[in-house]
Amino acid sequence: MFRLFTVAFFLFVAIMISAQNYKEVKIYLDSQEQLANLYNLGLEFDHFNLEKDNSITAFISDREFEILQSSSFRYDVLIDDWYSYYENLPKLTESEKQFYRQMSKENYNVEGFGYGSMGGFFTLPEINTRLDSMYALYPNIITQKYQIGTTIQGRPFLQLKYQIIQMLMRMNHRFNLML
Repeated sequence: MFRLFTVAFFLFVAIMISAQNYKEVKIYLDSQEQLANLYNLGLEFDHFNLEKDNSITAFISDREFEILQSSSFRYDVLIDDWYSYYENLPKLTESEKQFYRQMSKENYNVEGFGYGSMGGFFTLPEINTRLDSMYALYPNIITQKYQIGTTIQGRPFLQLKYQIIQMLMRMNHRFNLML
């Protein structure tokens, strides 16, 4: 159940953020009470950094940036296009990836995980490819992705199910029968 929720959650988050550009901005405040004004304008920060100079830095979408531009708040754009910025960050070499895989195996006894192209994390297309591959390899453990709704942006909201508990119960039952 936990895995199902985790996969569904990451699919939902990836689908929700995949089509928008985000900017990192620094917004100058005269007082912390002005945060309420930002929220009332429609700027919804899920997190931000409050700086010593009473400014905040946060990531906002292009839609929220338009709202900020039409307000009276002073701001600086620190990163104009987060995806381009992130794409240009240094990438791990194959030897570095191999080193971290080995360390994961030695320190945590975890292996079999790969790296995605987004700083080691998987992009939405990479997640979909992995899930399709898992279904092709283990059709009795995982279902195909299927649409359960549509996001507010009109994109499909997908779900799949893991059936690992039933498989483990059958394996345990077979094992008990062999004893």
